[in-house]
Amino acid sequence: MRNKKNILRIAFFFGVVLCTGLAVKWYNSYTVDEDTAPLVFVEPNEDMMQFYYLQSEELMEKSVTFDLHSSYTRYDINKEKREEILLQLWDGVGVPVKYNYKTNEVETLGDIEELKQIVSIYDKKNEYRFIPDSNNISFTLYDTIYVYDYEQKYYKKVYQFDYNSCSNFGFSYEWKNDGEIYLIKDGNFILYNIETESEEIILKNIGEVYFQMSDDERYITYQKQWGNGKRRKLYLVDLYTREKKEIHTIKTSSLVKAGFSPGNEYIFMIDYHRDIHRGIKYFYLYDIEKEKKYRLDINDLPLSTFVGWGK
Repeated sequence: MRNKKNILRIAFFFGVVLCTGLAVKWYNSYTVDEDTAPLVFVEPNEDMMQFYYLQSEELMEKSVTFDLHSSYTRYDINKEKREEILLQLWDGVGVPVKYNYKTNEVETLGDIEELKQIVSIYDKKNEYRFIPDSNNISFTLYDTIYVYDYEQKYYKKVYQFDYNSCSNFGFSYEWKNDGEIYLIKDGNFILYNIETESEEIILKNIGEVYFQMSDDERYITYQKQWGNGKRRKLYLVDLYTREKKEIHTIKTSSLVKAGFSPGNEYIFMIDYHRDIHRGIKYFYLYDIEKEKKYRLDINDLPLSTFVGWGK
């Protein structure tokens, strides 16, 4: 009789554990009902673009006919067209190109020889950006933001920042238009006018952080050190209401790119288990309206470097 009771207790215990596990899995699982834009990834080692569709859970891969640069570079998607991506060619320097994944066409940006002279001075850890309402692009090299002007056909410096005070993850910036830039200065989130060199403080005292902005310029996310310094918190700020909320605790010391969907309904995040080299990834989707984060069960997919949301 006692053995029977013990067996029932053990069975009940394992039943509770199993149900709890299933409940947690159900709670963390998430199905996107509406048809969304694809998540775009680049695989430089295989010269390949990857497109993952959340609703159909379909992964499409497209080989490109040029050699991609595999150095530490953060790419950008044209937020006006969404099918254009800034990439780098493997040519010893990392010449930036504009790639249209719908037409599979590549356009070299700027005077290659002039760019080689600029890049040779510093390393290649660049932040590329499309500039709204123009054909121009920008990129950072060490402590300077450069713009390539298509009409004048030359590179020009538009802003110089204090490299020693920028985030450990680099210097982040976003364009409002072809004359104004959102950036971090002295721990404040500001709007900088290139022509007048004037500054408008949007948010005070958020620190030297790495931020990313939504298409409509309503939201930003930024990452800030927390606790022992090995972890950070990811915050979402509504620039209309100035409301700030924590949406994720980052597990790794590496940069977590948080990409806003084209309609600003979702934020897609990739995190790593402590060490990026161990290759254990965690994928999350944050629903802005519901104020809820979901874990995506797509760890088995061979997804590489996240670029952003496509079209």
